[in-house]
Amino acid sequence: IRFNPIHHESLATYVENRYATTPAAVAAIASMAGGSMTCADTMAQPHWMNRRNWIISEMEALPSRSINERLAFAETLSKNKAWIASAFEIMKTWLRDIAVYQYLPEKIIHADLAGHIQTAARTVAADSLIYKFKAIEQAERDIKSNANLRLTLDDLIITLSKGF
Repeated sequence: IRFNPIHHESLATYVENRYATTPAAVAAIASMAGGSMTCADTMAQPHWMNRRNWIISEMEALPSRSINERLAFAETLSKNKAWIASAFEIMKTWLRDIAVYQYLPEKIIHADLAGHIQTAARTVAADSLIYKFKAIEQAERDIKSNANLRLTLDDLIITLSKGF
């Protein structure tokens, strides 16, 4: 039996009532959960938010990192294959927020990171965001097609590190 997704506002209310978290984090969780209470419960856990923040901070720092540090990030991601889909989703929503911020800042998903998004939105070209978004989607397809996980992530992280 398939259930209809829970409305964004209802999911936000659920997260707000069940977990002690900031309003911005509630909004981010409700947006990323895709109408799923189970996903929202997972995302409301401190370890999930810490991983999200780590992935975003690594993405921001990629252009200034050495190749060894970039590949270490890819290696760390590759060690938990079950979490790769979430990592890709975080990366894509981060890039989406940077693109959207210039036009509709109130519609960003990671509202608790609005300052970082605003800074990135001033410096990143739309073409670069689209290129990186497509690279993430290609890596997702490659991994689903049983491509080598580590090599796919190495390639993706090197691609994402080209200017930000």
